[in-house]
Amino acid sequence: MTQPDLFQIVYSSTASKRIAPEEIRAILETARAYNPSKGVTGLLLHDGLHFFQVLEGPKDAVESLYDAIAKDRRHANVVRILAQSIPERNFADWSMAYSEASPDELREIDGLSDHFRDGGGFANLQKGHAKLLINAFLNGIWGNRAA
Repeated sequence: MTQPDLFQIVYSSTASKRIAPEEIRAILETARAYNPSKGVTGLLLHDGLHFFQVLEGPKDAVESLYDAIAKDRRHANVVRILAQSIPERNFADWSMAYSEASPDELREIDGLSDHFRDGGGFANLQKGHAKLLINAFLNGIWGNRAA
């Protein structure tokens, strides 16, 4: 059996209101219960008010999940940064990896320090910056806090 073509969407959004830690846990529990049945894996970063998320898996499943997320009233200003076919998953071991991302930590990422120091947030990330942020997570910038 062949693996379906893999697709990845990277987006950012702004929370409609401050989201309490228990709400984040509920979002993660829902994603971690739902995603495996659809073959979706990914990453969610949250800086207190903004989200940065990577969704990867079969194209139809990723597009459908993204469409549902874009309609979710808990956030606005949903900006699709990347939508691309990928040869392999970045987050194969996570139904949904997660980390909080403080502004100070974001300013420490090589290649992104100017962007975040100058007030650029997740919503203003260009494709290259998004890839740097993904690699920073994969290379352990958030250490043991990543779940």
